[in-house]
Amino acid sequence: MNEFDQDALLTGAFSEFSSAAAPTVRPLGAQAVRGEVAHRRKVRAVALSVVAALVVALPVAGYAAFGRESQGPPTPGTSVVPTPSVSESPSPSPSTPASPAPDGRITIAQLTAGKVDLPKWGKAGTTMDGSCNDGRTKLVKAVEHNPMLTSYVQEVAYANLDADAALETAALIMCAPGEAELRQVVAFDRDATGKIATVGTVFSGNAWSVTANATGGIDVDVSDFQACCDTPKIMELHQTRTFGWDGTKIAQLAGPTTFTSHSKPIDMKVTVTKTVWGEIKDHRRTATITAKVTNNGPSASNSFMLFSNSGGGNLVEGFNTVHPGLAAGESVNVILKIEFDVRYDQVFVVSLWEQGVVGIRDKNPADNQARIDLKVS
Repeated sequence: MNEFDQDALLTGAFSEFSSAAAPTVRPLGAQAVRGEVAHRRKVRAVALSVVAALVVALPVAGYAAFGRESQGPPTPGTSVVPTPSVSESPSPSPSTPASPAPDGRITIAQLTAGKVDLPKWGKAGTTMDGSCNDGRTKLVKAVEHNPMLTSYVQEVAYANLDADAALETAALIMCAPGEAELRQVVAFDRDATGKIATVGTVFSGNAWSVTANATGGIDVDVSDFQACCDTPKIMELHQTRTFGWDGTKIAQLAGPTTFTSHSKPIDMKVTVTKTVWGEIKDHRRTATITAKVTNNGPSASNSFMLFSNSGGGNLVEGFNTVHPGLAAGESVNVILKIEFDVRYDQVFVVSLWEQGVVGIRDKNPADNQARIDLKVS
């Protein structure tokens, strides 16, 4: 029904009412009739607006009532205002554990299976520099008679020598450029791919053994020099020094750091104060010798020993024995015994050796020896 049909209907109804009520109702006049018609049109317009609003709203409400499971789209022409989504904070994921450190325990067979990076032997410019292989080198396993100028592995020990918790390998490696040997302790590990990697030098010098320390790191038996040829082994001064990770690098953690208690020469002296001759039996005789050892200062001495390599008789007692050091001005008597053949005149020489003073000259080296004449009786 359009607006004109509605207006005709209302007009007809009004005419019917007027006809029926004419006898009793007094007309209001033309002006009043026009006002009444305007009012009724206004009411009709408002009613139509409400109906139109309901027509639009009902489909939207029906769509919302079906919930999210309804796959039908909203009524065309309806504007839907998007609701901004709120990003939830991601749940804290457990931290990814660090990859475990590679196992750095390497056997001698594995160390000698291929080439490794070997630190230099000795210091640059020394007589030993360049005499043995270093750098990318093929190591060999130690045998009874190792070839000269060949780097070989004497022994290994396992300890923590870097910042991770896994163990590494400390290898005692040697090379002989002559009768004496070059020695160094080198730390090896494995990289993330399992290949052998060199951590660095632990100790370079006269190293004789390497063992794991119970409290961490490794113990290295070191000496001040290598006794060679006719020099008695006992003349070497040996110490145990502990090496390990100090938090930033491999360093010495315990044990002595020097071989001598004094840095400047002192005057050690030996004299023979008394000789007692034994009986001759089968052309042989024993001599009991009292040797006085004195420290003329100015500093305390290291430990010392008396020895003889003169060939004048057989050493029986008191030689090659290590004695405690002496304070400046202190002296001590050492009893020695030798046996010799009385049919030959001989000269026997007693020598004094202060340990740990290689390269430190005695002030008066001439009095470090005492002479004994062994004559035919």
